[in-house]
Amino acid sequence: MYESARALINWNSAFQGVFLYYRNRERNSLGGMQAKIVVACKAITIFYVVLQTSCEFDEERFRRDIIRPEAA
Repeated sequence: MYESARALINWNSAFQGVFLYYRNRERNSLGGMQAKIVVACKAITIFYVVLQTSCEFDEERFRRDIIRPEAA
């Protein structure tokens, strides 16, 4: 799954944005490998839901659900 996460980060802007969010957030930023594992886990969850419900992947909703504004 790690290799597929690398491919998702390189070729899909939604997953790349999530990777960069976890990598560069102010509080509790993750290392490169940790952020890729998070992306892999999220990809597994998304693939499962898409296959079970036959819904389409909504990139905007995915970003909105993951990326939270930083607390002031």
